[in-house]
Amino acid sequence: MRATFLTSKMRQLLVATVLIALAFIGLSVSRDDKIASKAAATAPTTEAQPDTIVDNAQLDAFDNTGRKVRQLTGKKISFFEADQRSLIDAPHLHILRRNSDSTSETPWEVTADTATAYQSSGIIDLYGNATLFSEATPNGPTRITSEYLHVNTDRKLAQTDKAVTIHVRNSVSHAVGMWADIGRDHLLLPSRVKEIHEAPR
Repeated sequence: MRATFLTSKMRQLLVATVLIALAFIGLSVSRDDKIASKAAATAPTTEAQPDTIVDNAQLDAFDNTGRKVRQLTGKKISFFEADQRSLIDAPHLHILRRNSDSTSETPWEVTADTATAYQSSGIIDLYGNATLFSEATPNGPTRITSEYLHVNTDRKLAQTDKAVTIHVRNSVSHAVGMWADIGRDHLLLPSRVKEIHEAPR
């Protein structure tokens, strides 16, 4: 009778031990799942990682006759293969001529803090201290500054809907928005030109 009682006690103890063990395993699995979920949520996706990073890079573009039409340099260029996009630190773009032009044109340069370049379209979006300038424009040196510039390098067009400051020879203009055909040295300002004055000589 005593042996049976001990066996029953032992069974109860064994069942209790198994239940405690299962509860502990369940808690461990639940905790591991939470950690895994948190890690998955914070882990960077492969899409956010550049396929190639080049420091102090220079990218030249040529037309079908072998003439250089533009040159782009940057402190660092990060290239994303999926959408043919490059992020550029300290970009410096030299626009020499349109692909379809056979005559020499006014060279223009563009600088900024950062830029995003889209290889398939020839579009470059420049951000922070964006400056478009040329020392060889017909009316004297021209410098256009804004926080953002959208440049089509194939068509040699530049535009922005942000505030701009335009220096041409001794005059200074302030406006909101600007469209420029830099291949033909044409500049169009909206009607909201804030100020035009002669800069001190």
